[in-house]
Amino acid sequence: MSNNGLRLVWVYPDLLSTYGDQGNALVVERRARQRGLDVQRVDVRSDQPVPTSGDIYLIGGGEDRPQR
Repeated sequence: MSNNGLRLVWVYPDLLSTYGDQGNALVVERRARQRGLDVQRVDVRSDQPVPTSGDIYLIGGGEDRPQR
């Protein structure tokens, strides 16, 4: 995290955003801004590399059916 900033990385929203995960990203982003942090949100799709420079990584649970 920089002096006054936060890099929020949302991993694979195209595959794993099933149970309100977009809301989780929005809440973390908003709460950080309320505390005076500059927030850079990075949405990483499944065909993109995941950056290693994030401060917080959000990863959804996906659907239960494929886990069987």
